[in-house]
Amino acid sequence: AVEDMGSLDSVSATFMHMIRFHRKVTKSKEKLDKVFTIWDRKLEERKQVECSMTYLVEKSKMLNEKITFMAFDKEEGGRFHEALSLAEKEFLPIAKELDTITIVQHEGPELEAAYDLMANLYMQLKKFEESEKWIKMSITKREEKVEEDEPGTDTEAENRKYLAYCYRFYANLLGTMEKFNEAANMFEKAAIMMEEVGQDKEAAMMRISATSMFLRSAEKGKSTEVVTKGLEMAQDTLHHCEHAFGPVSTKLAEPLMLLSKGYWMLGKYSECEKPVLRALEICRNALGDSHSLTKTILTQLMELRRRLQNTKK
Repeated sequence: AVEDMGSLDSVSATFMHMIRFHRKVTKSKEKLDKVFTIWDRKLEERKQVECSMTYLVEKSKMLNEKITFMAFDKEEGGRFHEALSLAEKEFLPIAKELDTITIVQHEGPELEAAYDLMANLYMQLKKFEESEKWIKMSITKREEKVEEDEPGTDTEAENRKYLAYCYRFYANLLGTMEKFNEAANMFEKAAIMMEEVGQDKEAAMMRISATSMFLRSAEKGKSTEVVTKGLEMAQDTLHHCEHAFGPVSTKLAEPLMLLSKGYWMLGKYSECEKPVLRALEICRNALGDSHSLTKTILTQLMELRRRLQNTKK
């Protein structure tokens, strides 16, 4: 069937179907590697007779799919070093070349997507400074694109959403690097952008992460002013989660526990138990006593009561 295909994009579409089939059905690494080898060979065979941009677009699609498979497929276990080498030597140069072609729109992976992939690979390899360099490049490029978009269009909303995802990735990276205050700010930035495009649920989850990071940062300094801000963030986050998920959703468990933590850090011990009891009631009603989340909250409630008892001695 591939031999009879008239265009490279048809060839790529066929190989994409073959890859998805093997990933979901056969789960054979050998067959997948063979598909990528044949796909690459077909592209090279047609290179001389195709438009150069068409070749580059289809080649970038193949490389993006192959690198993602090598690095992040569960059956693979992560060939990160091999994936990174392929990304640096072949995928990134093509993405940069395509980025210079501004006259014609193309459907290949954009340069910022290549930067995202590089950041993710370095993150998996625990090379956090390198990962930070690439995600910052992606963010800069995406911010420029959002500035150029016509306000109120679907394109602008989509680009803002992807920019928010990049902010979230960077926030998680900063948290891994134990830069908790910076991580909190980046999570909050992502949440605000998600709210601007109507993604309230995703924004609420990002606010939870922002509050968690800020409280971790506050634990180091423990100034009353900083901790008070952390408590206010926890209260605001709970409000956003209630609006996004409803008053009895299990998604409220984490912001309620963060609120309790904020009260404890500020020395308001009499206020600590109420949020935990509410979280426990929500999870018991929704999940039952045997669920792991219910058990975790119950354990934390018992620990809280033990600590409260110690403060009275």
